[in-house]
Amino acid sequence: MKMKRPHERKQHTDRKKAGKPSQQEISTLEKGNGTTRSKMYFMKIKENISEYVDKSKKYITSIDVTKLKEKASNTAAIVKDRLSKGAITLRNKLSDSFANAKQMDYQNLLRSKAFIITCVFLVAIIAVVGIGQQVKQAQIQHQLFLEENKTYKVFIDGAYIGNVSDTQIIEDHINNQLTDLMYAYDLEARLINEITYEEYFENEIEAQDSLVLNKTKNLLDFQTRSVMIYVNDNPVVRVASEQDAEEIIENVKQAYVSNSENSRVMVAEINDRVDYKVEWAQPSDIRDLESATAVLLRGTDKEIKHIVESGENIWVIAQKNKVTVSEIMDANPQLSSQSDIIRPGDELSLVVPEPFVNVEVVEEIQVVESIPFSTRNVNNNSMYTWESRVQTRGQPGEKEVVYRISKINGKEVEREIIEETIIKEPVEQVVARGTIGVPANGSGTLAWPTSGGRISSMFGGARRHTGVDIANPTGTPVYAADHGTVVFAGWNGGYGNLIRVAHTSSMQTYYAHLSSINVRVGQTVNKGEVIGRVGSTGQSTGPHLHFEVRLNGSPVNPMNYYGSTR
Repeated sequence: MKMKRPHERKQHTDRKKAGKPSQQEISTLEKGNGTTRSKMYFMKIKENISEYVDKSKKYITSIDVTKLKEKASNTAAIVKDRLSKGAITLRNKLSDSFANAKQMDYQNLLRSKAFIITCVFLVAIIAVVGIGQQVKQAQIQHQLFLEENKTYKVFIDGAYIGNVSDTQIIEDHINNQLTDLMYAYDLEARLINEITYEEYFENEIEAQDSLVLNKTKNLLDFQTRSVMIYVNDNPVVRVASEQDAEEIIENVKQAYVSNSENSRVMVAEINDRVDYKVEWAQPSDIRDLESATAVLLRGTDKEIKHIVESGENIWVIAQKNKVTVSEIMDANPQLSSQSDIIRPGDELSLVVPEPFVNVEVVEEIQVVESIPFSTRNVNNNSMYTWESRVQTRGQPGEKEVVYRISKINGKEVEREIIEETIIKEPVEQVVARGTIGVPANGSGTLAWPTSGGRISSMFGGARRHTGVDIANPTGTPVYAADHGTVVFAGWNGGYGNLIRVAHTSSMQTYYAHLSSINVRVGQTVNKGEVIGRVGSTGQSTGPHLHFEVRLNGSPVNPMNYYGSTR
C-alpha cells in the first residue's frame, strides 16, 4: 500500500479540521455517478459558506469593544449568539435538502443542471442575507452605544477647559455675545480666541455644561472694528468709525473759532498730520465723540514757569492759562491759601494742558473802537502846582476797524489791520494847572509820625517795600513829620486812605492805611500836628501806619532821618 508523505498527511489533516473534502474524496466523487457528483457540489457550497462565515466572524471580532464597559460586552454576546443560531439554521437547511434529495429520483434530478445551479444560488443568497443582517444589527447597536456616551472636550487657545454634551452650547453663547456687541456698538465684532473641540467616548468624565460655559465666558475675548486717530504717526484716540473721526476733527477745529456775528473765518486747519487706521480693539477702548474731542483738545500736561505781572492775582493767572485755581495751589505748595498775597516778580509753577494737535484759525473781525482824546495842559498862575482844573472836557472818538487775526490753539499770534474808518473824531481835553510852588517851610528834620508803635516791616527787601510799617492800634494819632502843605488827602487804591504832605519842592511824606483823615488839600500843617488816625484801609493785613519819604518822586529809606534811636 502506498504511504502518504508527511506533508500530504498534514494537508489532509488540515482539510479535515477545516471541514473540507480531501483530494482523494474529490477524485472519488468526480469518478462516481450522478449522486456522488451532486454531493460534491453541495460540499463545495458548504466550503464557500464556511469561508464567508469565517470572514464575517473576523469582521465582527475586529470591532474594538474591549474599551466598552458592560453594554459593549452585551453587544458582543448578542453578535456571537446570533452568528451561532445562523450557522445552526444553515446546517439544518442543508440537512433537509440532502434528506429530500434521497427521496427523489436522483438520476432525473441530477440531469437538470438548471435546478442544481438554482439551488446553489438560493443557498448562497440565504446565507449572505442572514449573516449580513446579523452584522448590520451589531453595527447599529455599537453606534448607538457610542452616541449615548459621547461628549466633547473644549479647548480655548489650546488650553483644555472641560467636557460638554453638545458643542452647540458654546457656539450659541459665542453667537449671542457677537450679536449683543454688534447691537450695542453698531459695529462689526469678532472672537479672537481659537475654539476647538474633540470627540470623547469614555464615560469616566461626565459633561459639565454649566461649569464649562461659565469658565468659557471669562476666557473669551471679543473685539470690534474701530478706527485709531494718529497724529504725526502717534496713536492718540480710538473711535468707532471713520465718520466719527472726521466729525471729531471738525469739532476740534470749531473749538477755536470765535463764532461771533462780526467775524468771518478765513482758515481753520490742523497744522499736524492726522491719519486714520482701521483696527480691531476691545469695545471698552473706543471713545465717544465728546470724550475723544476732549482728549485731542486737552492733550498732555506740561509744566511752565509764570512770572507774576502787575495787576495779576491767582484767579487772573488761572483764567489766562486755562487752568483752575486749585491746580495752581497744588503746583505751588508755598501758597497756603487762595488769599495769599502774590506780588509782581513772584514765580509760580503752572501745569498747563498741551494739546495733541495745533489748530490754526484765521478770522477777519469787524469792531468799533474808541479813539482816545488827547490832553493839553495850560498854566494857571492862581493855583498851586498840585492843583488842576479841567477847562474843556475831552470826548473819545469812534472808528470801525477790520482786523485779520491769526490764532494757534486759541492764542493770538498775529493781528493785522485790514481796514479802518473814522466814525467820530475825538475832542481834545484842556486842563489848567497851577504854577504857584510849594513854600519851602520844611525844617529838613523829621519827627516820628505816630505815638510809639513797633516797626513790623522795614524799607526795601524782597518785597521792595517803599516805606516802613509801624504797627499800632486803630485810632492811634498820626502826626505831620515836618512843616508843610497837604497836597493829597483821600482814597488811593492799595494805600487806602492817604495823606501826602509837601515839605519842599522836592520832598514829600506819605501816611497810608488811615482810619480817618483830619486835613484837606492846600492846608498848611506844622510838625507834630495831628493829621489823621492809624487804620487798616486798602491793601492791609492789620492796623498800622505805612510811612514813606520821597525825594523828587522816588522813595528813600525813612530811617535815614532818625538815626539809631529807632
